[in-house]
Amino acid sequence: GLRRGLAIGVLAALHLGALAVMLWSEPDLIGKAAFLLAWGILNALWLLLLRRPAASAALAMTMLMLLIALSVFKHDVLFMTVSFTVVLVVDTDTLWFLFDTFTDLGWYATVAAVIVAPLLVVTFWLDPLRVRARTALVGLIVCFALLAGLSFAVPLDREEEFIRNRFLSKFARSGAVAAVDLLTRGILEADARA
Repeated sequence: GLRRGLAIGVLAALHLGALAVMLWSEPDLIGKAAFLLAWGILNALWLLLLRRPAASAALAMTMLMLLIALSVFKHDVLFMTVSFTVVLVVDTDTLWFLFDTFTDLGWYATVAAVIVAPLLVVTFWLDPLRVRARTALVGLIVCFALLAGLSFAVPLDREEEFIRNRFLSKFARSGAVAAVDLLTRGILEADARA
């Protein structure tokens, strides 16, 4: 009854919010397609783990907002946005350096966590809808395969790193290329099988 209707409303609002972010941040058709595929990957990944669509969409939206905040922050400091490779090299020393250098960052992170965590718990609790793990896995595989194909068919331009938009599509396309390269070449090119 009421819980189901509320969960569907929250789910629709989150997906509409993601659509609004896409329209705001992605200026071209390729970017919009990559954004939608990446949004599908994030949702399918959380669905695979939680099986609750509203909670999965809420976590995907949280990750999207975090990526945009980090990209804007990095662009303000280095005139570049966040790519997948950047996430691979972050360690605890890097995080402590950031918190020491930008003293307000810890405060903002704490406030955001205090606000977002209860909302995620309530969304998880209210969500009576369920998705099969097999369905989520198929969605994850299909979205990743399409994103990887798009990423290789229309490669990223190096200069796009310096433009303050396309946050999710650039990150996702760089991640798809890195994942395929890792699977086919290994971590170092010397690791590749001849």
